[in-house]
Amino acid sequence: MLAGHRLQMLLPNSYCRFLALVIASCPFADARGDDKEQLMGTWDYVSVTYDGKPFDVGDRATITITEHRWTIRRNKQIIHSTWKIDATKSPKHLNQVVKREKVTFTMKSIYRFDGNRLVLCERDHPDKPRPEKFTAKRGDGQFLIVLQRRAKNSQQEEGR
Repeated sequence: MLAGHRLQMLLPNSYCRFLALVIASCPFADARGDDKEQLMGTWDYVSVTYDGKPFDVGDRATITITEHRWTIRRNKQIIHSTWKIDATKSPKHLNQVVKREKVTFTMKSIYRFDGNRLVLCERDHPDKPRPEKFTAKRGDGQFLIVLQRRAKNSQQEEGR
């Protein structure tokens, strides 16, 4: 209690209020709003388009999203990443930080909901800028990914 009192003495109330406002308004500080909850769960791939053509992700490909982890399962591979969103942007922003062996990179995507579907658009390389539109036209270097939310009882059966 005394330490808290000392901190209040060192930092004026107006500064503390300002600092709290800055932290709360930082878009990637916390995925606020309903989107974080709405994203969590297991999603099945419906379609993937790249370079204007269908892109095969294999059978039983899924993305499982928890509060702190994004897990892609496809073609007998499992890729984990951490994630943050900024639902205040238009289109909404998604950042995934992927660590693979000695390399760490950030995939910058956009997302939107379409009923029980999640639509993602991302570039084919992490060094490229975030997509601005939900497209996967020939030559634009973007993936357009459509996912369907899996029923909760199906997720429990899989143990995810």
